Amino acid sequence: MTAHTVDSAPEGSRDTLKKLEAQFGKVLNIHGAMAHSPAVLETYVAIRSSSVPHDEHVCGGDVRRRAVA
Repeated sequence: MTAHTVDSAPEGSRDTLKKLEAQFGKVLNIHGAMAHSPAVLETYVAIRSSSVPHDEHVCGGDVRRRAVA
């Protein structure tokens, strides 16, 4: 399976792939592989966003955890 870049992904996957690239700093292989199908990529994003801790949503994914003594 081809791991797409933003440029090689199907049109329907490009916006989502761009958002994931911005969030992770690059297109991860798993995201590029799922980009072959906009439905698969959108479903992944929906599942991921429903399962990440609340503080990651609030902080936009930039969570800095404090050390517990």
